[in-house]
Amino acid sequence: MHPFSPDLSGLSDQELDNKIIDLGKKYFQAIRFSPSISHQIVLLLESYKSEQQNRFAAKMMKSKIDGDDELNELIRID
Repeated sequence: MHPFSPDLSGLSDQELDNKIIDLGKKYFQAIRFSPSISHQIVLLLESYKSEQQNRFAAKMMKSKIDGDDELNELIRID
C-alpha cells in the first residue's frame, strides 16, 4: 500500500478500473526511464487493486446473503 494513496472509496467502479489501466500504462513508461518511480507506481497499483478486490468480495458476500447467487443460475447440474 502506498502511504500517500488517496481515499478510494469515493470512486465508482468504472473510475477505479480506469485508474488501474492508467497506472498500468504509466508503469510501463516509467520502468524504461526510472525504476524508483516505477516502484512508487507499483505501490499505488497495489492500493487500487486491493480496493477493487475488496469491493468484489463485498458484492459476492452481499449476493450470498441476499440469495442472489448468479453462478447457481448459470451452472446447472442434473
